[in-house]
Amino acid sequence: MRLKKIAEELKVVIGQDQGKKKRTKKIAKLVDQLGRKKEKYQAKVKSAEGAKKKLDHKIEVCEAQLAKGRKAMKPDATKSAAKANEESATGNDRPANKKTEKNDKPQPKPGATVRPLQH
Repeated sequence: MRLKKIAEELKVVIGQDQGKKKRTKKIAKLVDQLGRKKEKYQAKVKSAEGAKKKLDHKIEVCEAQLAKGRKAMKPDATKSAAKANEESATGNDRPANKKTEKNDKPQPKPGATVRPLQH
């Protein structure tokens, strides 16, 4: 039964002129239902408090990420962020456009003889 209906029924039972035993029985039943409702609502409040803490934490994380994003959107920050991304992409502090001076051919070991190709 809904809380409103329980409250209305309790009001009606209290206002009626019934026998004491019948009246007490109905009131006891309605009071028990109200007690269960109260416990249910208290449990919901506790879970809502836990959910509120979780949501507050999520809001804080969002605010921190928004601040980082806004900071990165500034013109000065985008240039430095782009440079940092290039450096992290190459894996070292050298700019990505410089090539290393390596030959594509494998080098022979010192002291090894080089054989000519045979066709």
